[in-house]
Amino acid sequence: MAQAPYEPNENDLALVREMSADGVTIKDIAFMVGVSHTTLLKYYGDEMRRVRIENVRGAGKNLYQQAMGGNMTALIFYLKSQGGWREKQEVDVNVSGGMTIEHAVSEDVLERLIEKL
Repeated sequence: MAQAPYEPNENDLALVREMSADGVTIKDIAFMVGVSHTTLLKYYGDEMRRVRIENVRGAGKNLYQQAMGGNMTALIFYLKSQGGWREKQEVDVNVSGGMTIEHAVSEDVLERLIEKL
């Protein structure tokens, strides 16, 4: 006896939205809905993408607000991920055994950023 084709429904849509928002993998969502990965994407792929975009947008907005509010960890992460900043260390070792380390971002630059907040 052949199994009836899958019919999308509001209960499954609600479950897919909730699990997508919680970061559950597509494979696991398909398992919980009781359909194949392909079927899940066919009926709910666009909705899952919307939920992911909304979550990333919300997290990014929160990160930006934290950074502008003076959270130094958030500020540094934001500048690295969105501003192209990177940690670059140059190490110069001389023959007498001394060592000099230079950071790409100086303390006075960070202090000026904090003052502007």
